[in-house]
Amino acid sequence: MESLCRSFPRPLFSGSSFDPKLSQALTAIGAFGFLFTLGLFVYELFGIKKCHYLMTVGERLEADLGIMGQFRRRPQCVAGFLNERVATSIIYPASMAAWLFVAFFFTSDTALVAFIPAAIVLILGSILTIVGARRIGPEQDREEQVLDRLRDKPLSLDELAQGLDANQKKLERTVRRLQHQGDICEAKGQLQLASPTRKATLCDESRGAQAPVSRARGHVE
Repeated sequence: MESLCRSFPRPLFSGSSFDPKLSQALTAIGAFGFLFTLGLFVYELFGIKKCHYLMTVGERLEADLGIMGQFRRRPQCVAGFLNERVATSIIYPASMAAWLFVAFFFTSDTALVAFIPAAIVLILGSILTIVGARRIGPEQDREEQVLDRLRDKPLSLDELAQGLDANQKKLERTVRRLQHQGDICEAKGQLQLASPTRKATLCDESRGAQAPVSRARGHVE
């Protein structure tokens, strides 16, 4: 064992100081680890949103068929509040904070300099994840309400707002998002569903330029 240890090059740690090359390597590893985890975090958030939409579609299909399947009977959470959103708000911010701590620790004189940005990332990441995840449901509900109203007949934005009793600004964002997706179109100041044959014509302008939504009286800038 002693001969094996002597065969290694000079130690990475010399007294209480680090080898400069080791410090640089660990700083780079921390930075790349942070970016890698951030990419996974963004992908996970997109997956949560897509999963929520798919589950909502599954619940609607089961309701239309009159069955109680895996979507309508799926467990919502554990202990009243623990679910995948809470797990995401802990795992990814904590991982990013740890990588960031490594990146700053080896370039700073005290651990406090590394601890502060890591703590900020952990706290803000957790809060923003929970808040953002909770907005997914209400946003999708507004989209479905708008689409249901427009299935009956074309309506102006004011008529939609009155019929849904919705916040005007939130409704405008929902309408713009549906226009960008090509789900609805605007013609002669009226919003209407876009059929597959009309998406390529009526919706091109709304999706490409994101034209302002017309109201019954004037336009929304």
